[in-house]
Amino acid sequence: MNAKSFELDCCKLAVVLLALFGFHNALFAQAAQVDSAATIRLLPQPADKKILIVDEHQSEVVTATAACDRLGIKCDVIPEFELSVKEFGGYHTVFFGTNEVNAFGTAEGKKPAALAPLEQFVRKGGHLIIMGSFNAQNTEHLKVFGIQTGVIEGFVSAPTPATNLFFKGSEDLLPKDNKLRSYGHFSVTVPHVALINRADKPAGPLLATLEYHSGRVTYCVVEPFHSGEQWLIAALLNWAHRGSPTPQQLPAAAATRQDVPDAEARKDAESQLRELFKKDYAKATQPAGKLALAKALMAIDFSAEKDPAIPYVALEGVRVNAAAAGELPLAMKAVRVLGDTYQMKVVELKLETLGMAGKSIRDKANLSQASRVGLDIAAEMIREDNYAIASQAIVIAKSLALKAQDKQLQSLITYYDKRVKSLSREFKKIESDAILAKKDSTNKSACTQLGKFECFLKGDWEAGLSHLQSGQDGILRDVASLDLANPTDPSAQVALADRWRATGELLPADQQAIVQRHAAAWYYRALPGLSGLEKVTVQKQIDKIPSPAAQMVFRIKGHDHFLTMDVTPQRIRCELQNTAPPDAIVINEMVWDVATQNPLMNEGGTKFLMEEVNIHTAKIVQSQGRGKIQLDPTAEGFKITLDDPANDKADYEIRVTFGTVKESK
Repeated sequence: MNAKSFELDCCKLAVVLLALFGFHNALFAQAAQVDSAATIRLLPQPADKKILIVDEHQSEVVTATAACDRLGIKCDVIPEFELSVKEFGGYHTVFFGTNEVNAFGTAEGKKPAALAPLEQFVRKGGHLIIMGSFNAQNTEHLKVFGIQTGVIEGFVSAPTPATNLFFKGSEDLLPKDNKLRSYGHFSVTVPHVALINRADKPAGPLLATLEYHSGRVTYCVVEPFHSGEQWLIAALLNWAHRGSPTPQQLPAAAATRQDVPDAEARKDAESQLRELFKKDYAKATQPAGKLALAKALMAIDFSAEKDPAIPYVALEGVRVNAAAAGELPLAMKAVRVLGDTYQMKVVELKLETLGMAGKSIRDKANLSQASRVGLDIAAEMIREDNYAIASQAIVIAKSLALKAQDKQLQSLITYYDKRVKSLSREFKKIESDAILAKKDSTNKSACTQLGKFECFLKGDWEAGLSHLQSGQDGILRDVASLDLANPTDPSAQVALADRWRATGELLPADQQAIVQRHAAAWYYRALPGLSGLEKVTVQKQIDKIPSPAAQMVFRIKGHDHFLTMDVTPQRIRCELQNTAPPDAIVINEMVWDVATQNPLMNEGGTKFLMEEVNIHTAKIVQSQGRGKIQLDPTAEGFKITLDDPANDKADYEIRVTFGTVKESK
């Protein structure tokens, strides 16, 4: 499609949408574009999985189940969300009806850990759809996905370039002269697509969708039960059933991966692309021309392409040319889509691409960033127990860090190098058991060996506890079962921590420390609910657990108003109130892009604190900044608050130490 025909189609789309919604021309002028030019993958629904509908409103349930029946989707319905549920692997979509996020308003639901199972569900490829919540209540957890909600009542009436795709196949559901009422508003701080916008103020989306790792989050502030807009539920389910299409759609995700096209098909596809992009290919002899070609190929809309060789060759062109131009993020985006679409060895492709880009990058900051990508690959391979590939990633990361002359990064690489070598050595001892346990969960001996490796050496308690629970060791099986029950009573939490502490004393010396830290995590969760002698006793147990010295230096540039940084051993989450992110946040010389990395995960290239450090010993020893700076302990770590006078932007520096060493001035 050429530029002129595309322009005409957009004009036609505008006319259709104006007629469809009954909007005035003035309102259409306010229709926002596809925010942040997000390019989102199709997310097809596997036939062997169901949708989970969380809804107590009968009218909404009737609409949702009828839509599922019509579309041939299997579904389960529950009246309210159960915080005790930890696994959603049997579902491709979890749908929350009007106000059904109320479970996150309880004392347990407000804790960050309450969202963890759903966050993991989305991270692994699930689709989370949430309808409106009155006055935006109980939506604090959505900040994890980059969604910030607020309270305002009004009518929403502005289409976007994505609206037509959203309603395709659901046009018959739209009532005449429709208006959608919202009881809240929200903004999104990460790349996303607005499916419908607000026409009133504050401007922003009414319905938006965004990628989160391998999955999708779709959010709406309309409450169908209260506003009589149940038809929107059916439209949402129809859209999700079609793979949740948006403009500039990328190929489908991993559930429908195809074989790599054969050499003849690839050759024919390349001929077609070279003819269509003749000028771009001709100029692709220097880095600037290669980058221009990569961007042109990436901009192709593949959603209706029937020849699988076309997107394959185009994406390969993006990968190779972007890497040769030193544009690693674009090259890696192409790798991700290739891996999601075709049966390929993605990790090897990542390493190859990283090596190619590393030869072309000259800027030290970009070299450091590329090195961190190598560490991300290493961390991913550690999770999968692929230590050979992890070692290769570390070699590439090290060479890039040396070229960047990045001492802090070189230190982190040394840590990962030692960790990979140690874990590789230990994994070889139980590798046959690991294979057996993953094939047959009833093999008690194999499950015990794998669980001990995962928990006591690797520190992967999420995976390891279930293996210990299935194992033959009675002591470990019992305490793992108690842990997986996730006790909330402080006394039960203390009892569990005591069990882990006693269990650790029976283990080899090199495994005791990690078990002690896990026991400490349960002690800290219990501490706020304790008092008197019991609290003193628990604190003494905590004080016995050793912690090496460490520090984190936060440099916040160009900040105003109110900001908090919630820090746990797993991540840092930045929370903003009625303000844009600071101009920059730097942690120990690592730049944190809050707009695209919120939360910042404590692993791979963004690792900010080692496992052996007791995060609960954190204290501010030095700070600079005109506003109030405060550190408060939390059940899982600590929270730093910056309360700025907000006259204009200002810079802050905060030095936090851990462990028992003397404070440095």
